Amino acid sequence: MAGVRRIRPRSLLIVGLAALLLLVLGGVAGLRSSTPDRTASTAGPAPSTVDRLTAAIGQLQERLRLVPGDYPAWAALGSAYVERARITADPSYYPKAEGALQRSLALRPDDNAAAYAGLGALANARHDFAGARRYALDAVRLNPYDADAYGVLTDAETQLGNAAAATEAVQRMLDLRPGLAALARASYDHELHGHVDDARALMRQALDAATDRADVAFCRYQLGELAAGTGDLAEADRQYRAGFAADPTYLPLRQGRARVAAAQGRLDAAIAEYAEITRGSPTPAAVLEYAELLGVAGRPAQAEAQLRLAEAAQSLFT
Repeated sequence: MAGVRRIRPRSLLIVGLAALLLLVLGGVAGLRSSTPDRTASTAGPAPSTVDRLTAAIGQLQERLRLVPGDYPAWAALGSAYVERARITADPSYYPKAEGALQRSLALRPDDNAAAYAGLGALANARHDFAGARRYALDAVRLNPYDADAYGVLTDAETQLGNAAAATEAVQRMLDLRPGLAALARASYDHELHGHVDDARALMRQALDAATDRADVAFCRYQLGELAAGTGDLAEADRQYRAGFAADPTYLPLRQGRARVAAAQGRLDAAIAEYAEITRGSPTPAAVLEYAELLGVAGRPAQAEAQLRLAEAAQSLFT
């Protein structure tokens, strides 16, 4: 199954970060004011990332029903669909995203950086990193102050192996908007250059800036991955569990805990965890890791079946 492409789990999650922030941080006028204050106390539990995204998509759809010519709303809707596909592992949202983003461009072919940035995020999600780079450069050309476009460009340059260009792009993003998305990308950039302590410090900064439970879970997962990468399994497990306590719906945390169990020799526990993960979210990376673990455990027939599933899953995401 040589056709199954392997990308590091940490890089996959960093690549997927821009689209949601493009929406939540004001991709369409009026949306922010209708979104609950993340710092306010509430009687019940905070809504999950999926719930908030579903509500935002509904608001955008209603806006477009009333004002079909609202090209920024079409761009925001397309970006929201990209994020929906990522967090639900449902590639059927990709055509919807492309349709909405292209509609935005048809309505405003010039001066529409948000649509190009959204198309870049979509191309990154489909692992078309060269295409993502082209779209991001178009967005930057139209709006050199668009932090989201630099995030998309950072992701594409990173995956294309253009280290210097990726560092330049993420620094520009940090200069424009030094929030969680930029800090997470800068952390990954430092890790790729072997500066693990700097990478960890930046992720801790991102965690300090996180108020939403999904953001906390994301940061804890990244800190867990950094710890696991240096062989500190106890710290990795501590970070994964802290993230899980913040948001038990964030599946990568379970994947991290499964990797720790496997590294500690608790194969049965790891296999059971992966079986549950892939049942709910059969992403190519998760299924491939499950297959590898089954092979280590001496279950070649099951491993081969999962490899075939991984190849089929990857074809849906490209």
